[in-house]
Amino acid sequence: MNNPNSIYVTFSTNVFNLRTEQSLTQTQLAKKMDTSPGFVCDYEKGRRNPTLATVERFALALSCSVSELLIPAVKI
Repeated sequence: MNNPNSIYVTFSTNVFNLRTEQSLTQTQLAKKMDTSPGFVCDYEKGRRNPTLATVERFALALSCSVSELLIPAVKI
């Protein structure tokens, strides 16, 4: 997962950014998803590649669209 343009890298980065923008800890996000903090950490660190179902779970918990998690953020 060394390619910085990878959709997996984008997903990991966007999950982390959205979570921290919402002032959520990994534990708080995990509770919203009914999972463990390790699950959240693994995706944020890029140790796991998400399925579409997992992307949807994160989107629901973060109150965002699936596309917000998969499309690179525009740098201004």
